[in-house]
Amino acid sequence: MLIKAIKSQLNLKPYFYEKSAKVGTTGCILGGVIAYLLFVKALPVFGVNLETPLWEYSDQVVYSVFGFGILLLICCIYLICSLCAAVYFFSMVKSGNLDSEEYFNIVFKSQYPTHWQRM
Repeated sequence: MLIKAIKSQLNLKPYFYEKSAKVGTTGCILGGVIAYLLFVKALPVFGVNLETPLWEYSDQVVYSVFGFGILLLICCIYLICSLCAAVYFFSMVKSGNLDSEEYFNIVFKSQYPTHWQRM
């Protein structure tokens, strides 16, 4: 699905590519910042103090925190990118330029309508 979404975006007409790139960049930056803030708040749950060097923790704790951080980053970026796309492209649904199925595919699957694609 990820490969299909990337191909769909790379094949967009320049006007639509610019729009999707702005929405995606905004979503990734906000998602990364939110993931970082949540990660720092969640570290005490694992018993990790930011003042203590990593080598003083067991391997299990280090790998658990690393795995949690990666998972949190992926989830935040996906959710915030979807939210940004939902907000940005909602006006196109209201004006009748997009139907609800195309809107759903853009927001949750990152697959763009065929009339936006280069032929």
